[in-house]
Amino acid sequence: MRQGSGGSGGTAAATAAGACRARSSLFAGGSRSVPSQPRRHSSHARWARCKILGDGRKVAASSQKGERLLERKALGALKAAAVDDAVVVDTAADTDECKITPTMWDTPTDLSCYNTLSVLDPSTPEKLKHVFHEHPRDLSRRYELGQKLGNGSFGVVRLAREKATKALCAVKSLPKMPPKAARQPNGDAQLGPYLAKLDTELATMRSLRSNSVAVRAFSAFEDDTSLHIVMELCRGGSLQQRLKTEGALAEKEAAVVMFCALHFLVGCHEQGVVYRDIKPENFMYVQHRQATSLDFMQRNLCKVVDFGQAVHLDGDCGVLNRRSGTPAYMAPEVIKQCYGAKADMWCAGVMLYQLLSNRMPFWGTAEQGAHATAPPPLQDVWESILLSEADLEDHTHWSGVGDEGKDVVRQLLRKDPATRPAANDVMEHPWFQSQLGGELVTLRRLLDKKISPQVVVAQKSS
Repeated sequence: MRQGSGGSGGTAAATAAGACRARSSLFAGGSRSVPSQPRRHSSHARWARCKILGDGRKVAASSQKGERLLERKALGALKAAAVDDAVVVDTAADTDECKITPTMWDTPTDLSCYNTLSVLDPSTPEKLKHVFHEHPRDLSRRYELGQKLGNGSFGVVRLAREKATKALCAVKSLPKMPPKAARQPNGDAQLGPYLAKLDTELATMRSLRSNSVAVRAFSAFEDDTSLHIVMELCRGGSLQQRLKTEGALAEKEAAVVMFCALHFLVGCHEQGVVYRDIKPENFMYVQHRQATSLDFMQRNLCKVVDFGQAVHLDGDCGVLNRRSGTPAYMAPEVIKQCYGAKADMWCAGVMLYQLLSNRMPFWGTAEQGAHATAPPPLQDVWESILLSEADLEDHTHWSGVGDEGKDVVRQLLRKDPATRPAANDVMEHPWFQSQLGGELVTLRRLLDKKISPQVVVAQKSS
């Protein structure tokens, strides 16, 4: 979620970094001094500083007694966590959060004026008719909207067709009035930050336009009630649907999906984007998997289709303090409210575990699979993430997975983010070569293409 910059930005960043150093001592493995650095403005230098302060910074090792005390404090805080364990969360538990700013094509829209409005006021919808003035308002004139393809906590996606060219696409509609998932327990919500979240989602999609695994945003429209994003259509359904209907993926299939996910994260992290919500629901197969004309690689290529939790890190701040994402996929450092890009690698590890076993690694004592009744309480899930290790030896679910595949999962689920590998390092793991062989070269070439033919057609028609 985007925060406006102000004169106190440097103080807030320093305060946040100090708070993170205290909370991160649970993961301390040694000490290393980091010299102070002057403010830099290039994107490369900005992200380099974020990596130093976020994932790589080590602090003096604390005693085991001190670590256990920090663990107990973190677990105790979970009892008061006001989040739903079944939905994406974006909670602001700290007041010392780092400033977060999106990379925009132009000057970011100032939406702070909407903070004075109340969601509970019946007159507020009328005042939200014209918010994003830079976007045209003629969606219905240019596109026909069809069946619903999916919906989440914050919006709905529909099939669409451009009237002029008959080209198919997808339209994601995000309401300007905050939905239930974005509201406080009393039903109210801060409109400025919520509207900035919509603005940031579109900005993130645009900033990742060269990432071949990120679904493309072609244009955006506004009407009286919603912000609409016209984007590339993925035709094969979600990865989550695939798990529900067919069960765990074969290792070779999982290797393709995981390689796509890692390629996506490399592009994100190079631009200073922390995605924060890697999970099967956010990946869509590009093509119909049943099409007989497609080869194995084409049937299993995936793209990321949701960017609602992604943030860009500011140059003076390399750590985040706000819990955000889906609780069961959150890294230990996210629960502790001090994290950087390596939190995405933990999410990737949880997803790979799920792809190979069709189970969640940190589900407490709750039943999974056919005997599942309901998700476990949030506190049980987070306690399991903080204190338990993922079970990779269960013969029922892991007997068909080789040692190399298990090793990738173990590396990604290391609780210490400093020892968790980066995305480009995981892509060099021998598991991918052993599963894909010569097809790995083909996959790399496909993912290195900056713009697919499907996108070129859509751009010409806009």
